[in-house]
Order: sequence, then C-alpha cells, then structure tokens
Amino acid sequence: MGYAAIAMQVVEFLKPYVVAGGGLAAGGAMAKAGEECWDWLKGRFTKPAQAEAIRDVIYAPSEPLSWEALKVQLQKALKDDESFRNELLGRLPKEMRNRFALQAASAKGSGNAVAQAQGENIQIQINRPGR
Repeated sequence: MGYAAIAMQVVEFLKPYVVAGGGLAAGGAMAKAGEECWDWLKGRFTKPAQAEAIRDVIYAPSEPLSWEALKVQLQKALKDDESFRNELLGRLPKEMRNRFALQAASAKGSGNAVAQAQGENIQIQINRPGR
C-alpha cells in the first residue's frame, strides 16, 4: 500500500472522531485510539501547510476539502519522514496496521530481476529491465 492509500486510511480513521466534536458516541478503544492519534498529529504537524490543514479540519470538519488538504499533508509527511511514518503507524490500532505493507526494492547492475510478494492471495511480479 502506498503513501496515498495510508494517508486516506488515516483520514478515514480520524474523521468519525473529529467530526463528532472530539469523541465517538460508542466510545471504547477505537475512540481512544482516534483521540490519541489526533492529538499526536496536531502536535507533530507544525510546518505552516501542515498546521493550516489541521486548522481547516478543526474549523470545518464537514468540509471535504479540509480532509483532502490533511490527506495531502499526511502523504507528504509519510513519504519524507521515516520516523513520522513509523510513529504514526505505531499509533494506529492493530487492525489497521495489518492493512499496510510498504515495499521497496533496488538492484544495481544489469539484467537483475526484482520480485515482491504481498497479501493473502500472493501475487508475484517480476520486472526484468530490457525484456
């Protein structure tokens, strides 16, 4: 799953908590995890564009563009900052963390084959340069 998909999943996880004005009616572990994740994210997003995205969501949580801006900032942070990515994924409930798999492969030289596998229904893709 790429950074955009992770950002979308995080936004969908946070939405019910934030839209409900800081709490889910059902309460429980998911609501607590949402609160903790949201509070942590507000503290971490200090760059001007990040802070603006947080403010937009706080002041207009029912506005789809607010969430899109937050999603963009999440995607950038996930891509650019490995410690942020690891901390964020660690704060998500276990059920959500198991959905994410980031993979990368590199090969030097020529004629190398790269293979990656993911998921329950394993699909293998082999890319051979120049063939």
